[in-house]
Amino acid sequence: MAILTVWMEIEAHQFDPFASKLTWEQAIKPIYGLETDHVVVKENEANLEKVLDIYEKRLGKYRFLACNTFTLADLHHLPNIQYLLGTPTKRLFEDRPKVLKWVGEITGREAWKMACDHEKCWMSKCGKFQCLKDILDVLEFNIFFEVVVGHDNVRNQHTSFNSLKLIAENVSTKSEALQLVCVVVDWLKFHLNSKRKSILEKMIHEISYGFEGNMCFDQDDMFEFIYELLYDGVENSGFALEVLYKKIG
Repeated sequence: MAILTVWMEIEAHQFDPFASKLTWEQAIKPIYGLETDHVVVKENEANLEKVLDIYEKRLGKYRFLACNTFTLADLHHLPNIQYLLGTPTKRLFEDRPKVLKWVGEITGREAWKMACDHEKCWMSKCGKFQCLKDILDVLEFNIFFEVVVGHDNVRNQHTSFNSLKLIAENVSTKSEALQLVCVVVDWLKFHLNSKRKSILEKMIHEISYGFEGNMCFDQDDMFEFIYELLYDGVENSGFALEVLYKKIG
């Protein structure tokens, strides 16, 4: 996971300083009736091109920046890229085929398209979650980031735990419930040190609290469904079963 941290640092210290200035000059200033400083634009485009040249080489080897999977290293680029696609700076992405393909892929994700659509939200009016997998991917990463790479991510963890509870309160199908629980199930397949076990226990508690407030299901039926899922040959599921057993009982 060290490579993920490297590319997050590259975004923060190499890409963002130039991209943010270009966003300010070309996308934000006009909103307030301010004049774009084209000298600043030219200077920052020249610097951003150097960064994108490095990206072009990297993306010739991997689908995304850190690896072949979408991660926070890619996610952090999205706000500036979204703005810059509406400015002349767009050509810097278009001039680099692999960068352009990457930009298309990350901006084309359903979760991001909904984030940019003011008429939509992460949960529809009927209670059905849109792009639930994308939401859970981000929450899972926030929760386990400290464990994986040794960073202090307490604030993000707290927010993500609360989000798991919110999702559990509002899922309306067993398919959605299954996607939610599988975040826990997947981690039960790894070796559980004390920190991972503690986090998983809290995740199970938050999901359980959410299901208790869910009006779409019979609570006993839902907990039995999850219990059976965890019981069905999942390694290291013993402590998880104990937590759920108390809920069922």
